[in-house]
Amino acid sequence: MKIAVTTVGPSLDEQVEARFGRTPYYVFVDTDTMKFEAVQNPNVSAGGGAGIQSAQLMSDQVSSMFSREIADRMHSRFSRQQVSRSLSE
Repeated sequence: MKIAVTTVGPSLDEQVEARFGRTPYYVFVDTDTMKFEAVQNPNVSAGGGAGIQSAQLMSDQVSSMFSREIADRMHSRFSRQQVSRSLSE
């Protein structure tokens, strides 16, 4: 399974970022092999719609999303894309 984690930096050891749409990095992890790829969020400075644009990055790549906060409107979008969501405290 491939998951995406919002992080403050480009490694698996980084702190989970609170904001989905404006996170500095997305770390994509293959949970079967633990191989990962860190991608800088191109939408971090977007004037509006950062979450929706970021969700498009995830649409075909992951089956689960992990963040500290995900806006309500993003939950419905991920449901349509069949991406599960997990929140961290």
